[in-house]
Amino acid sequence: MSPLGLKTDWLRGRAFAALPFTPVIFFLFAYVATTVLGNALYEIPSLRSLPSLSGIDLDKLDGPFSLGFWTLLLIPIGAVPIISWAVARAARSLAVSFAQVASDLSLPVYLAITVPLYLYVTYALVEADAFNKLFAGVDGVEAVRNRFAVIAALSTPLRICLMSLLVFLGMYSATKVLRHPRLSWRIIFAANITALSALLLALNMKWPLLLFQISLAMQVLAFSAKRRLRDTFLVLALVSASYFAVSSALLRLGQVGTFDAVNAKSAPPRPDTSLSAQIMFLGLQAINRMAMGVPFYWEEFANQGKRCGSLFDSAFNKNPAACQPSHLIYEKMFRDEFAGRGTQPAAFHIYEFARAGWPGALLTMCLGGAILGLFVALWPATRQNDLVATIFSMGVPTGYMLAQLPVEGVIFYDHGIAYWALMVAVTSAATFFIKSVVSVALPNDPVRPVRLKPGIIAGGRGQDRSARNAAGGRHDI
Repeated sequence: MSPLGLKTDWLRGRAFAALPFTPVIFFLFAYVATTVLGNALYEIPSLRSLPSLSGIDLDKLDGPFSLGFWTLLLIPIGAVPIISWAVARAARSLAVSFAQVASDLSLPVYLAITVPLYLYVTYALVEADAFNKLFAGVDGVEAVRNRFAVIAALSTPLRICLMSLLVFLGMYSATKVLRHPRLSWRIIFAANITALSALLLALNMKWPLLLFQISLAMQVLAFSAKRRLRDTFLVLALVSASYFAVSSALLRLGQVGTFDAVNAKSAPPRPDTSLSAQIMFLGLQAINRMAMGVPFYWEEFANQGKRCGSLFDSAFNKNPAACQPSHLIYEKMFRDEFAGRGTQPAAFHIYEFARAGWPGALLTMCLGGAILGLFVALWPATRQNDLVATIFSMGVPTGYMLAQLPVEGVIFYDHGIAYWALMVAVTSAATFFIKSVVSVALPNDPVRPVRLKPGIIAGGRGQDRSARNAAGGRHDI
């Protein structure tokens, strides 16, 4: 029995029945926790001042919490699951066909891909002085400056290798450990966890590392052979501890003169450096970071009617370079030295609302729901091979990114789907080609005749008809 008086088996059955929809559920969780919850709290007069922690005053806006505002905010909660379910049902047979041609990565192939990537990424981060800049600086302002300096020193291919390819390969090793806990894969997984955590943290951003850790927790829930719930809660507890530890380090909490410079230019210093105060501050920041930008999006693109082109205009570089919604809103909210570089993120449909209004928001909502639906469609095929199971698991970071980025960012940004999907396609095609060549060059040996006992061949005395049939009947030799 659970503490609520419900049967544990009933709870487990309901939890595991929802596993195919993990990408959609995680999108809803991330979206509600980071965007909807904060704005619901802002409706309470006594909590309207929460954004002031980052130097933001919502009272200067022209009535952002209108019916249209809440319609834009809440419609994905109902629409995205329905669209994802419909697409998953329609694409189920296609997903099964894909699983039949997708090839698992053998250990030599895996190492041949992973080791050079690690060497390349590590060398580039050392050249960019990323590890020294990670904890350099005495306050949050210096931390943000170091972050921009590191990102500027890293090429786009390097960031793709780290945030897309190596993350996928790390999750593939986790799938192998959960399903085939051999010693070799356990060693590789432990090495991945250590090396990848260090490299992601060297970017001086907390979300790549934390998202990777949360994705691992969801893998445990989906594919662990036993003790799923216990192990999942254990991993999530470790992720929570990691969030507060990494955030405290990167934001320089607890240091004299620390400023909340992740968003604001000069928020007042926080004299209370106790652990409880830091945890409270980080919890409120997690609620505020995304949520406080939505009223500014509504004010700028609904009340004032501005537009930044559309998704298709952006793809063909037709919209003005200065009209990027996330940069524009950041400058409206924070007039600081990071203008033009700092961004105020928003969920994918809100971002498209800023570019093309309601038609763009609704169309993009369908596209985002379809992307998640394709991951859901893979669930029945996850039992066929570990590669498909890993692709399904990548639906978790995809769901999170839809709650934070425009839809093209989910696909083509340096942590996007396109790059690890291309790697999967190339490796699967190469494996299929090699197998085809080998099968042509080394055809199967002809079946040798089976030498049977003389008594069986003759169908001698004592052998009934069924035995003669099993032996192949009478044979003329």
